[in-house]
Amino acid sequence: MEDSSDLIEFLFLTLGGVLILLIVVFSAFYALNVSRKRVIQAEKEKAKIALEEKQKMLEASIQGGERERKKIAEELHDHINAQLTVVRMSLVREEGENISNAVESIDHTIQELRGISRELMPPVLERFGLLDALDDLFDKVEKAGELRIDFNAPEEWEYKDIDRDLALYRIVQEFIQNTIKYAEASKLDISVQADGHHIYMNLRDNGVGFDMNEVESGLGTRNVNSRAEYLGGTANLSSSPGKGVSLSVTVPLNT
Repeated sequence: MEDSSDLIEFLFLTLGGVLILLIVVFSAFYALNVSRKRVIQAEKEKAKIALEEKQKMLEASIQGGERERKKIAEELHDHINAQLTVVRMSLVREEGENISNAVESIDHTIQELRGISRELMPPVLERFGLLDALDDLFDKVEKAGELRIDFNAPEEWEYKDIDRDLALYRIVQEFIQNTIKYAEASKLDISVQADGHHIYMNLRDNGVGFDMNEVESGLGTRNVNSRAEYLGGTANLSSSPGKGVSLSVTVPLNT
């Protein structure tokens, strides 16, 4: 009987030891799991804060740049342009071939300044919105003989937001400038559409294209990506030799 009693006692002690060991292991595993979750949550919070800080810096950079452009545009239009006009009026009262040439030169400079001012802060964009501003831009490009532009957009456009419109306008400007500089293209196809939730903008030239694995992204591409990111959207550039360059931009309407 004693042997049986000792065996039972041994079994209970062993079972208790195993149970305690299981509790310790479970507690350690639980504590490790909780610690891991806290680390993951902390990393997520850090990533979220870093993303928010990056977005704030991006917004400050873009908005600051646009404020500077607007300030320069106003300075050119309101002050320098006015001063040149006064000088012109003074010269008109004089006579002589040199005076006539000077007046002609001032007229040309005034027109150039007006053009620069409109490029820095397009008045059509502020007054009438994105599509009218793009129409105006495309007319100027075509009249300069740089490119033929096929523009596809809805007849009615109710989505007006000056910050978003200005960022999208700058993206199109950047793409056109790069096309003229590098693409050796004769035609651009551009479409702007919306579905109530997003704006979709697609641009494609018929130029020489390039190998995306061999060409580093330049400042223009980074500017496009930054503006799309600023709007909470995406910009996807694609190209291959002989196939032109395409850019697809998607941004939410509730920016």
